[in-house]
Amino acid sequence: MPVTPMRWAALAAALVATFAVSLIAGAAVRQMVDSRATAPPVADGLATPTSAPIATPTPSSTPTPTPIATSTRTSTPTPAPTPASTPTAAPTTTPTPPPTASPTPVAPSAPTPTPGELDPPTAEDFAEELSAAIRDSDEAYLNERLHPEVITRYGAEQCADWITSDIAGDDIRWEVRSSSGPQEWDYASDDLSTVIADAWILDALQAQADPPERELHFAPSEGTWRWFTDCGEPV
Repeated sequence: MPVTPMRWAALAAALVATFAVSLIAGAAVRQMVDSRATAPPVADGLATPTSAPIATPTPSSTPTPTPIATSTRTSTPTPAPTPASTPTAAPTTTPTPPPTASPTPVAPSAPTPTPGELDPPTAEDFAEELSAAIRDSDEAYLNERLHPEVITRYGAEQCADWITSDIAGDDIRWEVRSSSGPQEWDYASDDLSTVIADAWILDALQAQADPPERELHFAPSEGTWRWFTDCGEPV
């Protein structure tokens, strides 16, 4: 069929109507969408009630202490200072009591250091010779071996008489137990005293004497040993 002007007018009117309907429909759809967007959501057909806001607890005003960080290093204890060494007192030694056994005779002493040789060599040897001269009544030996200090105190004549009457022939035997010297010794008798600088002192036992302990005193003079005694009255 040929398109007439009437037909074009009707088509145009239909298009305009269709466009208007679509505009109205679009506006209705938009209004529906907007209303649904603003409406509260519905779950399972039930309106979700608006829950009251939960109050957030106010933090306490007391500050929470911050934990102190613990070091992971192992602490090494500082060694205590070594105290200064205190001097140790020396241990107290308890003295050992001397043995009660009989004393052993001492070895003969060495000769006294004097110019030339002594006759006899030791004080112990002289004690043996002197006791033999007394037993044998050797008055010459006994007088010659008196110390000069004895002659000075008593005189040679008085000493010779005393040796003859009181000493010669006696059975005298000495067992020398110890000797010491030379040392100072005080030759004291009859309220007189003379210090002998180089005397020797011998501890001896004399058999049948009372008491048997005797102390003999000798000293060198002019290269020989001399003895001391009390000859009587001082001169």
